[in-house]
Amino acid sequence: MKGDQFDWTGLAIWIICAAVIGIVLGGAGSFHTHSSPELINAIHQVETSGRLGPITGDDGRALGPLQIHRSCWIDSGIPGTYEDCASLEYSKRVFRSYVARYATVARIGREVTDQDRARIWNGGPNGYRKTATVKYWKKVERELNNGR
Repeated sequence: MKGDQFDWTGLAIWIICAAVIGIVLGGAGSFHTHSSPELINAIHQVETSGRLGPITGDDGRALGPLQIHRSCWIDSGIPGTYEDCASLEYSKRVFRSYVARYATVARIGREVTDQDRARIWNGGPNGYRKTATVKYWKKVERELNNGR
């Protein structure tokens, strides 16, 4: 500070440095995730063969085109009711939010892949580690390859 003047340049440089360090240490993927339409379409095919509406599965524990469980819907934080999961567009919002929460560089420790996203969708927050979700991923991968 010179006399009564504040050094705004120094403050601006400090803020920029802090932001860059936060992004580097936090991992850019912890702030953003990419859920491609192709991945969502493939999951839709695997879950309900592309059907629409209030489809129930898992002995009535899953609802809609993407077969969303109530706990997944709650975790997603998307406003609305669980019954809204019958809508494909609403289900996609739930999917994106859920995956954005759990499929991050900060959680996984590396770049996030479609395999990670699909396995988390199928097996919960740590689904990317579970051997039980590998078979599900193979089905999704097959659909992705069919769509190309």
